[in-house]
Amino acid sequence: MITIAIVNSKGGVGKTTLAASMAIEATREQVGRDKRSARVALVDLDPQRSLAKWWQGRTGGDQSSNPMLLDNVDDACDAVERLEYLGVEYAIFDSPPAFLGTIETCITCTDFIVIPLRASMLDVAASEDAITMARAAGAQTLLVLNDVHASEGIVTATHDWLCEQEGIALAKTMIHHRVAHTYAMIAGRTGAETVNNKIDRAAATELAALWVEIRDRAHKAAAAKREAAE
Repeated sequence: MITIAIVNSKGGVGKTTLAASMAIEATREQVGRDKRSARVALVDLDPQRSLAKWWQGRTGGDQSSNPMLLDNVDDACDAVERLEYLGVEYAIFDSPPAFLGTIETCITCTDFIVIPLRASMLDVAASEDAITMARAAGAQTLLVLNDVHASEGIVTATHDWLCEQEGIALAKTMIHHRVAHTYAMIAGRTGAETVNNKIDRAAATELAALWVEIRDRAHKAAAAKREAAE
């Protein structure tokens, strides 16, 4: 099982939308000799329960659906322990902003950390707590520029500054601001899926590319963590 936590100490950076989107991308992975779809679990640690509400709207509460929702859990370490018995290949955690204790536990107990942030230096500064905790824990971490719609100059300046920071990688793929993401979440879908008989292919391409980056890095991080524990 590969566990991936979407965290940031700042709110409004698109954690829930990204968590839902990456979970759906993960279900498209083919695993086993029979090339079945990967079994994926969602863990919503945010008291607002936005991810759980999205999942409810998508599935009607059917726990046989993929992704499934691990409900009634407030601690990432407890969630990981419970998930070990459920036979899932990937688990995606959505953490709350500002709850630094919850964020720290996510960073400690999962294999790989994704920190989405908007393309502005103010957002980067407001995300510093999460970045610092990930660094201090030695966690394998990927920063993702999300909901990008600022001017090209601001995006370039933010991107270049992040590339200069030591210890944490920046995703090659940026997720641009598209209304497809907003409409899809309302409908219990993601920007990569068909909504009202339409699909935003640019959004789908970006999400698929980001998932490949996250998947590959998460597998390496999980292997390194297991080796260190032996």
